[in-house]
Amino acid sequence: LRTAAKAGRSDIAEIVWDHALSYTGRRRNNYMQWVPSVKSLKLLFAAYMQEAASSKSSTRKCELFEKVVSIYEDIELDDMNKGLTDINIEELHSKRNVMMMILTAAVSLEQLEKSRAHDGGSDSRRKLRRIASSLVQLPCLKTKAARSPFEENIVKTAEGWAEMLSSEIVAVDFELSYQGFD
Repeated sequence: LRTAAKAGRSDIAEIVWDHALSYTGRRRNNYMQWVPSVKSLKLLFAAYMQEAASSKSSTRKCELFEKVVSIYEDIELDDMNKGLTDINIEELHSKRNVMMMILTAAVSLEQLEKSRAHDGGSDSRRKLRRIASSLVQLPCLKTKAARSPFEENIVKTAEGWAEMLSSEIVAVDFELSYQGFD
């Protein structure tokens, strides 16, 4: 996984991931099944992000960013289909570099979708904004520890969305209480 990540070869990273999950150790008596960890997930995400950074195709970038966001959502939902149930969400939420990759994928995907669709705000884009708004509130991303200008821009974009979402919630709460639904 490490080599695939450095090379930006998500196809190889996915093959390694899938083979490791499906390997049964038939020939060994003392075999222990591989269990994905936050560290291995970081390498898988790094392969996606590295390939996205080097891709000239916006379609391919979207596919790669979508994989990162989708896997994160599967972990949050405890999806058993992809071998993600053993990844500790609290540990994941404490790893700044992994969470920054997920945040970058969500923000970048939203911006790519925005540039492709001129509708002003699709459900998919709203969902990505909600994910990014939630991520940017994590303690590991709230610290300003050595952010690159690119990361700073990603965080500021997500913080802006978080402010907009909280304003919308306050407005809806006010409207409901005004109408007597509190």
